[in-house]
Amino acid sequence: MKAVVGIDASPEALNSVRMLARLQLSQPELQLVHVIERLSPEEWAKKPQNANDLLTQFLRLQEKEGQQSLDQASALARDLQLPAESVLKYGSTVSNQLLQVAQNSQADLIAIGSRDESALGKLLIGSVGRKLVTSSPTSLLISRTELTPQEPVEAVFATDHSEYAARCVDTLLHLAPRGLKRLTIMTAYPREMVRSLRNFSPQVPPHIGQWLEAHLNEQNQKVEQQLKALGVAVQSRVIASDPDTAIEESMKASGSKLLIMGAQGHGFWQRLATGSHTFRQAVSGKHSVLILRARE
Repeated sequence: MKAVVGIDASPEALNSVRMLARLQLSQPELQLVHVIERLSPEEWAKKPQNANDLLTQFLRLQEKEGQQSLDQASALARDLQLPAESVLKYGSTVSNQLLQVAQNSQADLIAIGSRDESALGKLLIGSVGRKLVTSSPTSLLISRTELTPQEPVEAVFATDHSEYAARCVDTLLHLAPRGLKRLTIMTAYPREMVRSLRNFSPQVPPHIGQWLEAHLNEQNQKVEQQLKALGVAVQSRVIASDPDTAIEESMKASGSKLLIMGAQGHGFWQRLATGSHTFRQAVSGKHSVLILRARE
C-alpha cells in the first residue's frame, strides 16, 4: 500500500503518520512530501528588481523549514516502523503537487493532517484539503485527532449501498486496515421519505418503514460478511434520519474517531446529491475521515 503524506510545519501534519501506523494498512510504503510554493512566471516577472536578494533568502528559509519538517516526520515514521522516503517539491499549488506525486507513484492513498478546533482550522482544510476532496482520484485520509499509543481505532463505515459504494468495500479490503478494533456499518434513510411514499400513493403499506429497515439491515449484513476478512469486530446500524445526523449519532454511540465513506466525485453536481454528505464531513467534520475511491 503506497501512501503520499502531505507534510507541513504544523504539528497536525504528523497526525496522518500516526493514524497510518495505527491503522496497520497492508505493506505500507510512505512518501512524505513537503511542497514549497513558488511564484508563477507572471508573478515573478512583476516582482521589484531589488527583490532578488530578499526572495532568495526567503526561499532558503522555506527549504530549511521544509527539510526540518520532513526530518521530523521521517523520524516519527521510523519510530512507528513505517517504511518512508521524503521528498521536497516545488510548485505553485500544494494540492496539485500532492496529486501529481500520487499519480506518478500510483499511490493507493493520500494522507494529510488537519485541525478542526477553530475557524482557522476549517479555513486550512478549505485551502488544500478541499482541492484534494474534490479532485483526487485516489482515496484520501484526513486526520484530525492524535490517538494515544494505547487507544484503539474504532470506525464508522457509512454506506448508501449504491453500486459505487459496493466497489468501495473492495477498496477498503485492499487497504486492509488490521488496526481497527471495531467497525460499525451504518446506513440511514430519512423519515420524510417514508411519509412522502405514503402520501404519494394510498397503496403503500403502512409498514413500509419496517420493510425498508429490514431491507437495509440485510444489505448491511452482506457488507459485514465481506469486511470480516479484515479480522475486525463488525456491527450494523440502520438509522431513520438524514445522513449527517445519523453519522454524528453513530460516531458518538460507538466512540469512533474515524469515519469511512465512499464517494465517486465531488464536483458541483455531485455535491447536490449524495456526495454532498462526504464533502461536508471532510471539510467541516470533527473527526478523521477516510474517503474511499473505487478501484478501477
